Amino acid sequence: MERRQLGRTGEMVSVLGLGGGRIGLSKPTSSQEAIALIHRALDLGVNYIDTASSYGQGASEERIGEVMKARRHEVFLAAKVDTRTRAEAEREIRGSMARLHVDTIDLLQLHGVNDEATLQRVLASDGALAVVLDAQKAGMVRFVGLTNHLDPAVLRHALELYDFDTALMPVGCLDNLYHGFYEEVMPLAKKRNIGLIGMKAVGHGVLEAHGAAAVRYALAQPVAVTLVGMNSIEQLEENVAMASPLSPLTSREEHDLLEAVKSLAHPEHMWWRRR
Repeated sequence: MERRQLGRTGEMVSVLGLGGGRIGLSKPTSSQEAIALIHRALDLGVNYIDTASSYGQGASEERIGEVMKARRHEVFLAAKVDTRTRAEAEREIRGSMARLHVDTIDLLQLHGVNDEATLQRVLASDGALAVVLDAQKAGMVRFVGLTNHLDPAVLRHALELYDFDTALMPVGCLDNLYHGFYEEVMPLAKKRNIGLIGMKAVGHGVLEAHGAAAVRYALAQPVAVTLVGMNSIEQLEENVAMASPLSPLTSREEHDLLEAVKSLAHPEHMWWRRR
């Protein structure tokens, strides 16, 4: 599978990353199925795994943690901080590390920094960023990033205010049709060599009928890695096949996809873009 450099981190990550949301939510339906899926992803060359303590109230981290006990060295592990204050973030980080069975997280991201009020809160002297930076100094965290699902202007402003190593943002066809992040974020990311990570490839199932085309579209976007949540080993193997080697849509295929889904490119169908 193709690997790309994740900005200034220097890390080479698989173009397809395993999104941990579904691992902790409704599907896979059991810990055993989830753990088998993670092992198979690593066997097939996926080396980027993303999770958060909020995914299934820690279930995603626990299931990934079972695999990390034996295969930590094979994974670039990304986690998230959902809380905003120092005291909350300290507890959250330690809880995540315990569930993941790791003493170091490769990338810790301030999660869902979608509006200016949240941005100012996490950047405050008693905010979550200060705790993440303390953890980095202590060797518990290697790199620091943030995520934004909603507002490209807020993401750009965040990168202007603090020199984050990475940024996670929507890159799926629905988001690009509605109001894409590239115009706002890409020039600054290139200038500072910030690693860009993509999400919302299949729009939380909204694009289920166009799944293969939507994944191929997202994988071809100019980011280091695109996260895809997967429900089964069969689905994982299908997605890996599209990334090994990478198979971008033809111009005609892309045109047909965008025409087919453009009526869905509205917050009515995209809950993560609702204000």
